[in-house]
Amino acid sequence: MVNDPDRDRRLARQVRHGPRWPQSIEELASRWERSPEARNARRCARATTVLRERLPTLAARVKAVGLAGGVLTLEAADHLALHEMKTIHGHGLLQAMVEAGCGVHRLAFRLRRGGPPGTPPASQPGRAP
Repeated sequence: MVNDPDRDRRLARQVRHGPRWPQSIEELASRWERSPEARNARRCARATTVLRERLPTLAARVKAVGLAGGVLTLEAADHLALHEMKTIHGHGLLQAMVEAGCGVHRLAFRLRRGGPPGTPPASQPGRAP
């Protein structure tokens, strides 16, 4: 969901008991393209491309799951991939991300625990909610 204070103010000014008029798809799409969420999605896609190009052998076992505040979180499928990413490829991968202009200044690594990659722990089978 996109935070847009102008839209919120415009909707707040409308009559409460009357209809709220629809907005055009073009307006919503152009607003989305300029949003911080869209920029973050493009940067994360760029980071995933760099990961695949730089480490093709590990790309199947490592997935970029988040990019927030310049920190890219990488999730490894097993402990061997996690160890290899941290110790052998971490510095070179970070350098490649910076050169590609992904907006990444730090890498965070985590091990996937059951379920498909990117699944939050609470929704995994066998875990209490």
